[in-house]
Amino acid sequence: MPPTRRKSSRDNYRELDGRYLFCPVAFETFGPFGNEASSLIQQIGKRIAEATGETRSLSFLKQKLSVDIQRGNAASVFGTFSSHRGLEIHSIVDVNNRDF
Repeated sequence: MPPTRRKSSRDNYRELDGRYLFCPVAFETFGPFGNEASSLIQQIGKRIAEATGETRSLSFLKQKLSVDIQRGNAASVFGTFSSHRGLEIHSIVDVNNRDF
């Protein structure tokens, strides 16, 4: 990334300082969530719902986390192979079919 763009990016995040709390979180990806993780997700979903008025926020959050974890798992599996050749996944979806 060019130095000027890097500085611009840092400046954008600097404006968020004090308004947001950034906290890294790790989840066990090959098993059920523990009580602490489930509680955290519930609390975050509740806060999003209160802030936005969207009652489905918790459901959306769970779906987003689930998809992100699945993508991470796939990336880690593909990262263990010396060559990805022949392991590509191809999907064909009929967009006119509403049953998928």
